[in-house]
Amino acid sequence: MSWCATEFEFRHRFWIISGIFYLGFSCYIWTTSNVCVAVVRMILADCIRRWRGARFGRFSRRAS
Repeated sequence: MSWCATEFEFRHRFWIISGIFYLGFSCYIWTTSNVCVAVVRMILADCIRRWRGARFGRFSRRAS
């Protein structure tokens, strides 16, 4: 498998990079949190609930 860019990628790289930025920043329409964090929380919601035990809760809460 070659990692060389094709002619299409060289010719349209401005639009590809602009599309990536547009897609990333347009996700703030739905939520103001980081999109990566929101996707991980959505995917791992069940695992996060199981990991939140007594020991984990002690370290993750801020001192009042």
